[in-house]
Amino acid sequence: MGLPGKGDKPTDRQDTEELVEDAAQENQVRLNADVPRSLRKQVQIQAAKEERNIREVVIDAIEEYLSRHSQE
Repeated sequence: MGLPGKGDKPTDRQDTEELVEDAAQENQVRLNADVPRSLRKQVQIQAAKEERNIREVVIDAIEEYLSRHSQE
């Protein structure tokens, strides 16, 4: 399964996990960003609730953002 294109969106957690795994198989690069402490804490809490790691949540968030904004 490849990364979603325009208009494609994962429909359930399994699809999302497959996308994260596909992304993990690509060459990885480090992406650093300064974010408010409260936002980092919210991401940590959400990741824990979903039994996922922060990296997975951040990748999903970036992909969703790009998907929404690439349609403009």
